[in-house]
Amino acid sequence: MGRILPITDYKGIAKACNDYLNGKIRFDSNHIREKAVALFGTDAFTGRMKNIFENVIDNNKILK
Repeated sequence: MGRILPITDYKGIAKACNDYLNGKIRFDSNHIREKAVALFGTDAFTGRMKNIFENVIDNNKILK
């Protein structure tokens, strides 16, 4: 639903679900999706892996 709550906050989770179901809160699902893709999508993953490999290669050059 777009809210972040501690897993142990069962009252907060229940209230958030109830508020959502009763139309008291709304979320921009497109914005939430875009944010998730930017942080965890293929491009983000590829970029992080590329940086890791470049660092390993650069450090290997220094050690030789």
